[in-house]
Amino acid sequence: MGSSPDVDAQAQLLVESFETSGAEGTGAGIAFLGHDGNIRRRWGRILNVKENDTVGDTRARMSFYVRGGSGLPQEQMRIESDGTTVNSNGSWATFSDLRLKKDIEPIDQPLGRLLSLKGIMFEYIEDTKEPILKTDQTRMGFIAQDVETVFPEWVREGSNGFKQVSLVGFEALTVESIRELARQQSELRSAIAERDASIERLAVRLESLEAENERLRADHARRADLENRLTDLEALMLNDRSVTDGR
Repeated sequence: MGSSPDVDAQAQLLVESFETSGAEGTGAGIAFLGHDGNIRRRWGRILNVKENDTVGDTRARMSFYVRGGSGLPQEQMRIESDGTTVNSNGSWATFSDLRLKKDIEPIDQPLGRLLSLKGIMFEYIEDTKEPILKTDQTRMGFIAQDVETVFPEWVREGSNGFKQVSLVGFEALTVESIRELARQQSELRSAIAERDASIERLAVRLESLEAENERLRADHARRADLENRLTDLEALMLNDRSVTDGR
């Protein structure tokens, strides 16, 4: 039942398994028992499990159970030592009751602040001082120092001095950003509608002016014709007077 002193030196509780076969599912564990009526059932456990009987890493798993439809315990939530967290309904709840809140204010400039964030692709460096971080995986995320300039409340410094990001309220920020986009879109549509109406009014006015111009042209043509006729009549009268005077 050998153990490693550097691992166990600071442990308050050490649970070891005598299983040596390495079979799948074997390992040390802690179970939390409770009564379901007069039946004792396991409602939670912390288990050190083997992925299979030949290969794969041994990992820790914390599981929680509720009474299932059959009356037997059914796994409700699981936390794996590789960081995977799953639950049966796929969502996580936080307290949001109005009665628990004060100093309620709208989010200031949600869209502009959201667009100030810069998403990146990255990998953790191999010689990181945080061995828990996987260095062979490409990820998407933010840089804490950049986020801190826009949302300082999202950034905190761990005991090791490295900055951490927790996107608390990101859903609310997204909703308000979409709302602001919708408002801008509505204002833009109103402006476009007003512009189109103005263009339509100008088109009607232009049509009216063109009709008026055509009328004026016709009047000018008639006036020119009358003036030509008057000139011809005056010339004829002068010619008749000359003939009469010559007699």
